[in-house]
Amino acid sequence: METIPTIIDCISQDAMIKVILSYDTIKETVFTLKSLPICDLLKNESLLKPLELDISPRDCVRVLEDKNNQILSKEDMQQSVNFYSVSDDQSIHFRICLLIEISTYDKTLEMQIPISDRNATIGHLLRLPEIEHDSYKYLASSQTQQVMSENQKLSDLNETTFILVTENETCSVSIETLNESLSVTSVTRNMAHQQFTIYATLAAVYEQNNIDHEHQHLLYWNDFVPSIKTQLNTLQENSLVRFTLINGNLPIGVQVSTILNDEQYAIEFHCKPEIKIERLCQIACKLLNVKNEFYQLKMDDCILDDNEISLNEIVSDSPDIQLHLICTAVMRSLIKYEDQTITLPCNRETLVSTIFDEACSIFCITKEHTQVYELYALGADQTQIELDMTIDDICDLFLEKQTTLPLLITKKKILKKQSK
Repeated sequence: METIPTIIDCISQDAMIKVILSYDTIKETVFTLKSLPICDLLKNESLLKPLELDISPRDCVRVLEDKNNQILSKEDMQQSVNFYSVSDDQSIHFRICLLIEISTYDKTLEMQIPISDRNATIGHLLRLPEIEHDSYKYLASSQTQQVMSENQKLSDLNETTFILVTENETCSVSIETLNESLSVTSVTRNMAHQQFTIYATLAAVYEQNNIDHEHQHLLYWNDFVPSIKTQLNTLQENSLVRFTLINGNLPIGVQVSTILNDEQYAIEFHCKPEIKIERLCQIACKLLNVKNEFYQLKMDDCILDDNEISLNEIVSDSPDIQLHLICTAVMRSLIKYEDQTITLPCNRETLVSTIFDEACSIFCITKEHTQVYELYALGADQTQIELDMTIDDICDLFLEKQTTLPLLITKKKILKKQSK
């Protein structure tokens, strides 16, 4: 009988190392070669199976437990297991985590947070010391711009990137339906009072509510349908945006173009042919986020200054109308903030606070933070301006008959107390 030789490799105990793998409260202990690359160890499905991972491997990161929770990079994963060993008899603990990325819109806060708790929720994130803040109260999806419920479990989501937002950066969206008699009867199921960021477009609202924009549309104020590119911040009234869901669309497509701060802008919406020119101008100004009192509509070379005339009296046979919005203000404020400069129309009766608030909105200074900023007139001298003044009050600070008033927004200087 032929003897079959058996080859046995003997491995020195010094070549082995104890490794602990964990996720949530489950731990798995293995012994492996010190020379084994970390990536080979942590991609071994048979080793990971006992951890009962309920998150996608592509969203996982590996954290070195004994190295101040160091997140292992792709380069780190190519190192041998022994690379992070402090002593021959010490074990190494790798924790599997869901990597959560959080930032504010202005990127003043950006952070990565590894989470290993399978029951962690959005509320859990908001109460972490590195996130908890007096102003920032919500987390919104970076994909849908919808504000997340505090009870939402992270492991149940298909995303790991969120936006930290303030109360004023959110709005509530309400959608109602119409019956055949065109009277409001009930709020559509799962559509009432959803919360979005004000920077979300209507495309996100349509998508989250499974609205087919080829056949159904959202009617605003019962007289126009904004395009799906429209941001909610141009529509909100007291943090609420109300829509009515209609079948089909309104018959007249309107495109309005204008130039603001030397840049070309255009908005689109649909309306009824009976709409008045005055209302058309109001809608255009609202969607372009400018003051209605300083603008007029123009068609070709004709100024539309008769507010009572209706659209079908001007154009009766075209389903698409192109208009231009022109500024009629005789005065302008030229406002500088850091490396940005904008121009806003005004007149002598305009309140300085109105100019200041509008500028802060454009410069993405939130309402919660406006109190730490000041406004200065850049006349012969740099003079601070009180917000309860009018443009007429500050004209004496500039050259006579000057129609463009240079202003500066800057942060207040905080005087430090001298130590005794």
